[in-house]
Amino acid sequence: MKRFHFQLEKLLRYHQQRQKQAELILARVGREMVAAQESVQELERRIDITCRLSERVGQPIVPALREQSLRHAQQLSETLQTAQETLSAVERRFREAQAHYTAVTQQVEALLHLRSQRWEEHVDEGSRQQQIELDDVVMKQWSKRAVLADEPLEEANLAAMIEDSRP
Repeated sequence: MKRFHFQLEKLLRYHQQRQKQAELILARVGREMVAAQESVQELERRIDITCRLSERVGQPIVPALREQSLRHAQQLSETLQTAQETLSAVERRFREAQAHYTAVTQQVEALLHLRSQRWEEHVDEGSRQQQIELDDVVMKQWSKRAVLADEPLEEANLAAMIEDSRP
């Protein structure tokens, strides 16, 4: 039986390499997205704390402290807006990386399926070739014995010939 050769093996390896690269990019962008989400959450938490500092029930409000808290909350709000824009950009890049990874994975899966089909065809062809060779050996032995004995072969004799011809 001849050796199995998949003609698209180099293309499959190329796409598998692209799949690994896309997976690494997706993981990196995923980490960036988690970091951006944590940054937004931390800024929201700090704004909440800053706003609560100036709201003390039952105590006099110091105008300078209130003004300072408001300025700080405003600065945090501006920083939060920037962080949210960054998060939106990272989420967009994550969706793009995810779509790219999905597309490359589909290509790899298609090539793997095609290779599997070709392997099955190769095995089937090898089995057919072996069956043809076995049939030839049996027919040669049958005709040789039939000519020598000039008698019809019975099923038991035919089975014995088949067993004798196997390697």
